[in-house]
Amino acid sequence: MLLAVNGLNTPWLDQIMWVVTNRFAWIPLYVALAVYIVRLDWRKGLTCLIFIGLLILAVDQTIASLIRPVVGRLRPSWDTAMFGDSLHLVNGYRGGMYGFPSCHGANSFALATFIILYFRTRRAAAGMTLWAMLHAGSRVYLGVHYPGDIFVGAMIGTGYAILFYRLMNFTTRTIPLFQSISGVRIAS
Repeated sequence: MLLAVNGLNTPWLDQIMWVVTNRFAWIPLYVALAVYIVRLDWRKGLTCLIFIGLLILAVDQTIASLIRPVVGRLRPSWDTAMFGDSLHLVNGYRGGMYGFPSCHGANSFALATFIILYFRTRRAAAGMTLWAMLHAGSRVYLGVHYPGDIFVGAMIGTGYAILFYRLMNFTTRTIPLFQSISGVRIAS
């Protein structure tokens, strides 16, 4: 599947995927989401943004600092024994040496799942799922991840998002600091 997706390359698709994979290209989306969340209810929105930040930090560090060094599986772009010159690399980009599981996959699906749980609308679910699949999938096109890297990363990100969403709901009901931030009032 990696070779099939990577083999779809064309000059115009290379440029699109190069932009899609760049996390900085999505800053306008992140800012728009943050503004929208805070404008709906600034107290709950602020709590939500704090937990999103903690979620992304936890997912990213779990993969980059714990799982990848232990597993140590080369990215396809670095595995010349397996692929030789058969992979199409856009702008010579190879990524870091190890790629299992995918941080792009984990972070994308963590954010998407958290937003889906927060808004609970079909529109949010469709938009965020499409974005996460495109963002994470671009890594297979670029030859820097196997599809399984993306899948496992997506599962880790989704699991963490569910955990952090539940943790957010728990803390806003039980911890006084978060009760005051989120505007939750507990009857005495």
